Amino acid sequence: MVELHVVQGPYVTEGPIRVAIPSGAERLTVLIGLHSPLRRQRTAALLWPTASVSRGAGNLRSALWRLRTAGLDLIADVEGRLRLSPQVTVDVWALDPPPGQPTVDIVDSLPFLSRAPFLADALNVLPGWYDDWLVEDRERIRGLALDGLDLLSDRLRHAGRSAEAIEAALLAAACDPLRESSQIALVRAYLEEGNVVEARRAYAEYQRQLGTDVGIGPSPELTLMISSAD
Repeated sequence: MVELHVVQGPYVTEGPIRVAIPSGAERLTVLIGLHSPLRRQRTAALLWPTASVSRGAGNLRSALWRLRTAGLDLIADVEGRLRLSPQVTVDVWALDPPPGQPTVDIVDSLPFLSRAPFLADALNVLPGWYDDWLVEDRERIRGLALDGLDLLSDRLRHAGRSAEAIEAALLAAACDPLRESSQIALVRAYLEEGNVVEARRAYAEYQRQLGTDVGIGPSPELTLMISSAD
């Protein structure tokens, strides 16, 4: 199997071997990896929005040629639609499987040592890419990564690994300080560790920032959690 890596990418792996995507074909590969299938004309318009139709078509042919000459069978043309070849998977499918792929549990689908780093890196995929077509994908992947960090923190807390649960929740809270689910995960992890002082400090900071930025207070669930802490 071949895997396309968008997180910390783009690159592909063939088993244990890491393979670079040729320069000039990276964006095409990622676009099809995230949006397969796409008609050729639509693909060219997304990748080269200011180019003429003929120029965009030429750029697309060039990018596909670069992949073929590199020996990378990543993209197939099926009746004028570009799609991933059947043997190719994408790393972000662990967060959001496409139709036809089995639903997976992000925490269980990743090797233990790579869970938190993968989710942390998924908070900002492909930094330095400013393509319009990527904006929505980046936000979607970011939200799914935050959900994954909340879940990871909860799993670690139940496993008695409070310090790691706190670290996962802190990653999510730092990325989105107003996200209450991450604050709840953080407070629960602190309380599980027996660190009431840090739990109350985290709550107070969240309460202050929420009031300043949004003009509301924390939920009754989170407030009760703190008020009930010994």
